[in-house]
Amino acid sequence: IQHQEHQQLNRRTMTSVDDKYWKDLSNDEKKAAETLGYNETIWDGDGDVAADDKDWDELSDEEQAAAEKLGYDAEEWNKDEPHEKWGEYEWDKLPSEVREAADTLGLDKAVWGEFQKDGTGMDVDDLDWDELDEDQQEAAQVLGYDEDTWDDE
Repeated sequence: IQHQEHQQLNRRTMTSVDDKYWKDLSNDEKKAAETLGYNETIWDGDGDVAADDKDWDELSDEEQAAAEKLGYDAEEWNKDEPHEKWGEYEWDKLPSEVREAADTLGLDKAVWGEFQKDGTGMDVDDLDWDELDEDQQEAAQVLGYDEDTWDDE
């Protein structure tokens, strides 16, 4: 796996440690990750732990301190990945403006499930934010992306 491809898509939003392999974490970062339930296999395999499903207020004081050591605060922790914003909606139940935005990015009913799962399936997946035209950037914003979250995906 190339280092830049190793992105923790299952974690909430990216922090600088999320882009590191376990072996590259400091001892303090490893201890913090372990407090949240990670081990080397789960970390490097982009696996989920129970803490991932908790809001900041549901984390214990120890878990919050661990998350802070990994670069999170309440606002960052509580952010969902952009594809999760509309992930619980079936295609036919999406508001029309969201369906139109999805269509602008090449999503349709046939690939909506793929997008819900991992944020892929768009015709423009391989483009950086600055390569999107104005309509595509506006559509991406409707789906919950901004320049940082788009380029992290």
